[in-house]
Amino acid sequence: MQQRKHSVNYLISHTDPQGGSGVPFPCSFGGSLRKGTALLLILWLLRGLCLSDGIQGLHAQRIQSQDSRAERLRPLLHFTPEAHWINDPNGLVYIKGTYHMFYQYYPEAINWGPMHWGHAISRDLIHWQELPIALYPDSLGYIFSGSAVYDQDNTSGLGSKSRPPLVAIFTHHDPKRADAGREDVERQSIAYSLDEGLTWIKYPGNPVVQNPGVRDFRDPKVFWYAPDKKWIMVVAASDRVRLYSSKNLTRWQPLSEFGSNVGSHASVWECPDLFPLLVEPLERSGKTSAKHNRASSPAIKWVLTVSEGNGGPNKGSGIQYFVGDFDGTNFISPQKEVRWLEYGPDDYAGNTWNGLAGLSRLEMVAAGKPRVGRKEAKGTKRGEGPGSRSYIGWMTNLMYAGSVPATTWRGEMTLPRILSLVKVSAAAGNADKRADEKTYDRYYLRQTPVGTLQKQIASKGATLELGGAGDSPGKQATMSTPLAQGSPLLIEMDGINSSSFKLVFRSPKGDSLVVGLEPTKSIGSRGGSGSRYYINRGGAGDMAFARDMNTVLYGPVLDFAAKQAAGAMDEVGGVHANHPSELPKRKSGKPHNKPGSKRHVQIILDRNSVELFADGGLSVMTALIYPRAYFDRVDCSLQNFSKSKANSQRLRVHIRELKPGR
Repeated sequence: MQQRKHSVNYLISHTDPQGGSGVPFPCSFGGSLRKGTALLLILWLLRGLCLSDGIQGLHAQRIQSQDSRAERLRPLLHFTPEAHWINDPNGLVYIKGTYHMFYQYYPEAINWGPMHWGHAISRDLIHWQELPIALYPDSLGYIFSGSAVYDQDNTSGLGSKSRPPLVAIFTHHDPKRADAGREDVERQSIAYSLDEGLTWIKYPGNPVVQNPGVRDFRDPKVFWYAPDKKWIMVVAASDRVRLYSSKNLTRWQPLSEFGSNVGSHASVWECPDLFPLLVEPLERSGKTSAKHNRASSPAIKWVLTVSEGNGGPNKGSGIQYFVGDFDGTNFISPQKEVRWLEYGPDDYAGNTWNGLAGLSRLEMVAAGKPRVGRKEAKGTKRGEGPGSRSYIGWMTNLMYAGSVPATTWRGEMTLPRILSLVKVSAAAGNADKRADEKTYDRYYLRQTPVGTLQKQIASKGATLELGGAGDSPGKQATMSTPLAQGSPLLIEMDGINSSSFKLVFRSPKGDSLVVGLEPTKSIGSRGGSGSRYYINRGGAGDMAFARDMNTVLYGPVLDFAAKQAAGAMDEVGGVHANHPSELPKRKSGKPHNKPGSKRHVQIILDRNSVELFADGGLSVMTALIYPRAYFDRVDCSLQNFSKSKANSQRLRVHIRELKPGR
């Protein structure tokens, strides 16, 4: 800025409202000033400094208030960014004892914007360390979701055998092409790191997979397929997934497609995953058989998961899955039912970790090559192994992801979980099928909290026992206990055999969260009655963002022990009316909740979320909540209990405090 002669220049800084460094701008005053004018100027400057201090003081108080609210809403067990917006987990890979989690990140605001890849690492999937941003947008576009692989044999030639590259495979989303209305908006690209993810180099030959003429063509999941010694990519392409293969991660060939005529298609498919699992046969007792651990002949199936922005259980987003076989070229599944990974509204874009020991070996077994031994099948202390997968999802729903209460950060991940596969035989699961209906084995994904959560238990806590001696049969039994305010909680319930129980969590400001099991009538098209789990979050604080959602969220009872003994299973009542039930229909009039059949339920309560794991992890629900104050009490009630068998009527509720993961 050109100055007048004899000017006096001042450099004044203004405060960046986002907390950034001051930005200087020049001011100039004329050279010859009279004493009186100078004195007035000095007084004016002093007044300005006082006002500035006052304004900055108010600003600091406002920021402190925002920070206080942000920290009150911040969960203690779930991953959140230090600041700003996050969404899909990306690039999940395990290297040398460390779990890497990249994620969609916008470092300028708490709303969605030009996507980057954030980066965090953990040794136990509970305690996370946030690292510098990994990938930034460039001339090809924003950095959308994808995956990462550790190219240990340097098949890509991007590193060396002594220094193998970590390779990220992601979608370049070109906003200029999108604004122009073009179809080829999204293409697949790669970047690599030679220091295990700290610094990255974009591949100069990007994109490595061109757009095939599909506007929604994104979220590549890549893994090493050991039987054919090649890389496999599964990528979402509007209403289906497309599969590609490569020997070196830089040149890809199309293989096949799956999904255009099966499953739910309420919206485009996103964030696919494809992986093998050992099958756990389910015995009539309801327990999984140990046979799958033997070295003789383990059964293996492949699972494909895809996320869908609309059409999920209880409205909004959901993740559906298909169980079938993969031969290195085609994925095939006989499944006709819509099968949901979980029944709560707040688990989306989930994916599993690459790089865990034994996974390539499992693929070899699936291809009829070397077998899995007992030690390999058993897995690790964290719970994962060749027979299971470590999983994490974005804990939100696309109906309101940008509207949840937030001040300095927005977005979080689910609690990491272990996925395993359970088989329900055709004979047991289809005993009531008509002669003209095809019968086949059915497979269900089981989810359980990551094993290291047990190390977070901070105290013995409290144990409530309802329905014991002194309680009148057929009436409601109720007990209450105080809670440690602001601490995450693990609530475990054993011996559930009634048709109704209820937990009501209460705060000093009148907030309430209700979790329970209730009887239902006329479930399914063939009538009958049964039970369903539910979460009522309508009174759980600031829930205006979910006004278009169901206030009460429902999930099915998947009590296979009782159902198989009865020869069939119920449909899900009230979970979703727009899709056929994913459960086989049962004989009319036979209740699946047989007397004496006991269930186990786990509830994990964090500051702004509740996760329910029931029926051995076969029925799972995840929901966000925003209470105005921490819950300080829980009321437990048991209804419709029976004393016909010794001890069968007792419900034990164990409530334990969990140590923070932050």
